[in-house]
Amino acid sequence: NQGAKVLILLAQDQNAILPAVQAAKDRNIPVIAYDRLIEDPSVLYITFNNVGVGMAEAEALLQKVPKGNYVIIKGDPGDPNASTFLPEGFKQAGLLDKIKSGDVKVLNSTGANWPQDYGTFTDAWDTSKAQANMEAIIDKARADGVTIDAVLAENDSPALGVVAAETAKGHPFVPLSGQDGDPANLNNVALGKQYVDVWKNSNELGKAAGQAALQLCQGKAMADITIDIDPS
Repeated sequence: NQGAKVLILLAQDQNAILPAVQAAKDRNIPVIAYDRLIEDPSVLYITFNNVGVGMAEAEALLQKVPKGNYVIIKGDPGDPNASTFLPEGFKQAGLLDKIKSGDVKVLNSTGANWPQDYGTFTDAWDTSKAQANMEAIIDKARADGVTIDAVLAENDSPALGVVAAETAKGHPFVPLSGQDGDPANLNNVALGKQYVDVWKNSNELGKAAGQAALQLCQGKAMADITIDIDPS
């Protein structure tokens, strides 16, 4: 309504954002989905290789803990990164094969269907919610007399919640994954509280979104947009 010529949206929930996307389309305002998928063919999707990120997380943990009891702490259920892309990376790293062979058991899983029945979602990727979920998992593991050998957290916010839960419950710090390279998590890596963190170059992704937005403002078609960034 204020005259925007292009919108860059980072949608926490791909379904909740659809009415806003439709409102933009009704005004012929192009939309860029930044980092998180929006299921609309008219939207330009710019993101990292999230499957590759999931692979890197899982490969590191599987190398460190090739056999044992795992916990999977996911992100927001409305985010395809959490529900689809990162778990696909886990699978490609060999996690599902390890589960099927019996080398790895996922404690917070019904074991029915991969990936939806494996792991615990964290609404809004919220650290405090991840902490509460992890504390409940620790309590159940203790009640069942089983150990937690590794935690596959999909990103750094839930990973902070895992560390907070371990601290609150007096639980040992087990190998833990994360991604984003947030300062608090890198500090936890240095302290031995988080095992691996996957850094992604958000500066370059921001440049890509900015370059695309400027070209869309000039009237260029999405199919003709060119991006000049460092692919590394």
